[in-house]
Amino acid sequence: MTAELDALADHGPLVRAVRAARPRGAERRLSWLAPPVLRAIEYGTILAVAQLADPPATTAAFALVAVLAWHHYDLVYRRRHRGATPPAGVTIAGGGWELRTLIVLVAGALGVVGPVLWALAGALAVIFVPESISGWVRHQRQAAS
Repeated sequence: MTAELDALADHGPLVRAVRAARPRGAERRLSWLAPPVLRAIEYGTILAVAQLADPPATTAAFALVAVLAWHHYDLVYRRRHRGATPPAGVTIAGGGWELRTLIVLVAGALGVVGPVLWALAGALAVIFVPESISGWVRHQRQAAS
């Protein structure tokens, strides 16, 4: 996967460590599919676990998906218009798609889906949304001057 696509995939610390350890190979022709497939897996897992484990938690699942959609939209347009990626601290604190999916699966297994999804949605909103807004405001101020 190219560096451009890698930045959009929203990998967390687990995948980054594995990817760093393996040798670089030839780029695949379908590597552009990785980000949308990862989104579908993450969003689908969140919604399916909420619906199957605790149907009233579906509201919390949609709140979490909304926060993640905000973040993923920001990743794409930050890269497209500013040529930038989020600060490393934001990426690490966000956990990446694999850690978030694992948390949701464990919550489903333990039967605490609703509270975990609400907590995850709130925590990620606090991490992603203010940084995104401040980054775009800084970008607009720099462009205006």
